[in-house]
Amino acid sequence: MPPQIMNKQMKKLLTILLFIIICYTTPVMAEYKPIPENMRTQYKYELELLIKKEVPISKKAINNIEYEYITETNPVIKQTIIEYGITSILFDFYYLLIKVTNKYTDIEKDIPATDWYIELQKFINPYLIDNKINIKGVNSLLKYAERKQNKLNKQFNY
Repeated sequence: MPPQIMNKQMKKLLTILLFIIICYTTPVMAEYKPIPENMRTQYKYELELLIKKEVPISKKAINNIEYEYITETNPVIKQTIIEYGITSILFDFYYLLIKVTNKYTDIEKDIPATDWYIELQKFINPYLIDNKINIKGVNSLLKYAERKQNKLNKQFNY
């Protein structure tokens, strides 16, 4: 092979490799910042209290989404309610957990720029696990939301 062709192919390959590396390492750059040892007990207490308080509020909000869906007549708005209603409630719930965590360790600049609650869930989970937070309420909320989402999807024939 002539050196010019080899050189062009190598440049293309290196460009593609660099692009792949940048795309796949960006999420990893958000580094875990542990809660200071002397604040872990207070953090655990505050987060578990927040979960205990917010889970029923979020479940009620999910019920309100279901009511909005039932009373809405416009099919476009019904579809929007299905696609964004419950997930936005879960997003808000996880954002509250992140806000409390930010009081104990500065994570605000590392919060993923997203509107999808699963990204926030992935972001906060290491803190929940590392600090042995009781997440039964969180799991209960997620199961409840999934059941309601499936019910709405069936009604809309998704």
